[in-house]
Amino acid sequence: MERPLFWHQGLFLRPQHLQLADLHAQSLLTPVYKYLCPYPWGIGELEIQTAALDNLNFNLLRGNFIFPDMTYVALPGNAIIEARSFDEAWVEGGKPLGVYVGLKKWNEIGENVTVLPRLSNLTEVNTRFATTADPEEVQDLHHNGPPAQVQRLHHVLKIFWETEKDQLGEYQLIPVAQLERTGERVVLSEKFIPPALTVKGSEVL
Repeated sequence: MERPLFWHQGLFLRPQHLQLADLHAQSLLTPVYKYLCPYPWGIGELEIQTAALDNLNFNLLRGNFIFPDMTYVALPGNAIIEARSFDEAWVEGGKPLGVYVGLKKWNEIGENVTVLPRLSNLTEVNTRFATTADPEEVQDLHHNGPPAQVQRLHHVLKIFWETEKDQLGEYQLIPVAQLERTGERVVLSEKFIPPALTVKGSEVL
């Protein structure tokens, strides 16, 4: 549980004050998740680019996720992701390949944001968030004040394979699919059901 800040007259405002205020606001829901609804994580909606599977690529077109740390991620919306090839990862072709979507855990002692020229080429991004170097212009939402330049954060989602799971202790993970080989084709297993928050969270359901 995050402790509240001591706001007082004459305080010299620093970014850390606002960052800690955000964390405190998020932590207020901890008792709800911990005691009243202890396992509210999973998939709300999911759309996989099935046409990419025969090219040995896995990609998410759309999805709504609540991760085990209670982070809500919407794709598209507040998150970005890149397709990933499973050509070299699927060593045992006779067995299904599990697919996970991962979000880096919050790092309390290090950087959590990567600043990029563009929101692309995410392979080397190893932080929870990413933003662009160039800010966007936002209008005054309450009155007719001047516009302001802001940099918004995007959650950086990563695609991982079952074979990598033991090395992913720094990530929150949600299983999203199992891949199967049918002759020369790669298809989504109809026997696999992800942790779905709603019926729409799984096509099988």
